[in-house]
Amino acid sequence: MSAFRWYPIVTALQLGFDAMIATTSPMGYGHVYAPQHYVDAWLAVTDPPGWSPEAVERLKVQFEKASVGK
Repeated sequence: MSAFRWYPIVTALQLGFDAMIATTSPMGYGHVYAPQHYVDAWLAVTDPPGWSPEAVERLKVQFEKASVGK
């Protein structure tokens, strides 16, 4: 990898361009995050009592339905 070079300005421009055009991907891909994908992470961090697997799945479905309606 001795031929690989990092140029901060070029990298910043590429990242900026990518962020500008990345909103055209479908929900859940690229930089357009799907709300239902955050549920498991929040449960792992907060560890709320009383959440059954069925309740978690209902919440994910509710988020998915809400995001499809937009």
